[in-house]
Amino acid sequence: RLLAARADVLVDVDDRAAAERLGAPGDGTPVVALPKAVYVGIAGPSYETDAEIRAFRILGGDLIGMSTVYEAIAAAHAGLQVAALSAVTNSCLRRKQALNHEEVLHNAQRVDGQLSALLRGLLEKGVA
Repeated sequence: RLLAARADVLVDVDDRAAAERLGAPGDGTPVVALPKAVYVGIAGPSYETDAEIRAFRILGGDLIGMSTVYEAIAAAHAGLQVAALSAVTNSCLRRKQALNHEEVLHNAQRVDGQLSALLRGLLEKGVA
């Protein structure tokens, strides 16, 4: 059977043990400091409004994104262990002007090498 049974109620999609191993795999030596946060998933494809940012913050959200939550749900549905790494490509809290897509792309390219190094380190330590 390729997929796990579909859940009517989805609770704890992420694998906390897997997430802990990302922060300190194998020998306990962290590959990189990984802050924990509450990720809010929105459907997109649009950037969040200032009102949405305030509402999600009140509800306890730290980050807002368009794909990670849905990818995690699909992975859990397939019976996979799930731990997510996300790069913040726009800071809603420090924004003084309208967000533009070029800025987001630039920030994603800026962290690309760091994420690649992190994933290589995790693979070398046998975590991912």
